[in-house]
Amino acid sequence: MTPLVRARACLAAALLSFGLASGAVLGAGCGPPPKPPPAEPQGAAWQDAIEGNEALTAVVRPKALLHDPVFGPLFRAGLAATMAHEGSTPSLDVLASVEELVIVSSADRRNGTMLVLSGVPAEKSPDRLGDDRGQSMFQKGAEARNVSEYVSTRGGDLSLFVLPHRTWVIASDGMQKRARQVFANPTGRPLPSYGDEKALAIIRIDATELLKGRPRQHGALAAVTEKLEAIIAELLPDKKGVNVIVRYKNDDQAGFSAIALEDIKKRLVSDPSRRFGWLGTATIAREGNRDVRVHVELPPDLAEQLRRASPQDLINL
Repeated sequence: MTPLVRARACLAAALLSFGLASGAVLGAGCGPPPKPPPAEPQGAAWQDAIEGNEALTAVVRPKALLHDPVFGPLFRAGLAATMAHEGSTPSLDVLASVEELVIVSSADRRNGTMLVLSGVPAEKSPDRLGDDRGQSMFQKGAEARNVSEYVSTRGGDLSLFVLPHRTWVIASDGMQKRARQVFANPTGRPLPSYGDEKALAIIRIDATELLKGRPRQHGALAAVTEKLEAIIAELLPDKKGVNVIVRYKNDDQAGFSAIALEDIKKRLVSDPSRRFGWLGTATIAREGNRDVRVHVELPPDLAEQLRRASPQDLINL
């Protein structure tokens, strides 16, 4: 046997041994691979009920607001003033105790509004929610796919849906109908990102609704409003101030807007009345392809006034 033939025989024997050993270990032989386990059924989530074309979306984080060193006193004063005027109600207690509120509103009033409460305390129950007269607002209705629906005791197209993970959804009119449909047949829509996750509050306004019926702008304002898609404002914790993100339909317009906003800032800061002097520290910068971010710091004197806010201050407004 020549060396070449001997090498080929050794290689064939090694491959055969490896194949037999693999078959013994895996028990696979020539049979089909094992079937994957069945997929878990998709659970209902509040974001299934939105369509992504809402006119206004607001996010408020009550727990973070309550404990914020600057805005906490103002928030607590607002709650105290409301209770002094309207009285303490179970509904107000729930709103003040959740981790996050999301308010979604459509430009078409027929589509209604949706309020999402995330992180509802486990001891809270929809059928114990009452108004300022102590009357129950919701009563138990249908239940499907681990979602309980509570319907309004006053009639009309208004329901409260209890979803998994301590999430409540209150929806009216068209959004009530859509929520009822998609919660029974979840779509698996990803959780939307509305802005800074550490922000105390966020508001997003669709530009189409914002500019509807307004006359066409000129000069620097024209560059800011042309091809505008949305404006997003973020209230940051402590003394970090406010972010305003101006979003456009293309990157060229975002570049024009950044230049125009710098021009507007210079004009306001140089105003002889000095009413806008606090804008001198504002920064304007491109972010990504279509966004312009304006960051405004919180003036120290305003921060101090917020810290000292009392219920009486708000009642006297």
